[in-house]
Amino acid sequence: MKVVVIICGQMRTAEHCAPGIRAIYPDATFVVHAIADENADKAFLFRPAVTVIEPQPELPERFSYTHQVGRGCNGVQRNLRQLWGKKRAWQTFEMSGLEADVVVRCRPDLQFIVEPEQPAPDGFYVPTFANWWGLNDRFAWGPPDVMRQYFNRLDVLDEYIDQGGVFHAESFLAWAMRDVPVKRTRAVTASLRGDGTRDEPVWCVECGDVLP
Repeated sequence: MKVVVIICGQMRTAEHCAPGIRAIYPDATFVVHAIADENADKAFLFRPAVTVIEPQPELPERFSYTHQVGRGCNGVQRNLRQLWGKKRAWQTFEMSGLEADVVVRCRPDLQFIVEPEQPAPDGFYVPTFANWWGLNDRFAWGPPDVMRQYFNRLDVLDEYIDQGGVFHAESFLAWAMRDVPVKRTRAVTASLRGDGTRDEPVWCVECGDVLP
């Protein structure tokens, strides 16, 4: 089975996270889309087959994004840039010509507390925690046709907003994947910040989480 792991985002703590992620997927092919900053060269710690490093653009904002911003949203432009980065990461994968039975989406700053199952192309998997009224958007896997939808959801953001959706990453992901049955991985992760602190996993049943 061919597994491709797509890493995208800022590489500021990749030196601490890449070895653990690589150990989980020793036989996978890695594709990395990195933001062009002082940490960009850390992308190569993932030993990627394909690497793209480019600056983040300033993306156009609609008033409705801010008007409909959801709880916990950490900035409209920041979220737009993250969506843009996911789209560019998928374009990088498609342009590479690599074949995959399963595509894994993983942030470069994740440390695994509980490792995931080995991925299989039998569904769309997301973690049980940090769903925040939607779906956890830090880690996922599925077959390529499903993950194409996952990575390219920037294309349907305005449709979602025009239907009254809140500008909120997890809520938007749930809407974008609403026609895809969701399965749950046992994986538990923490996010390592640039200052060395960790965003630890949190379960909130009222927010759509599934207790382990």
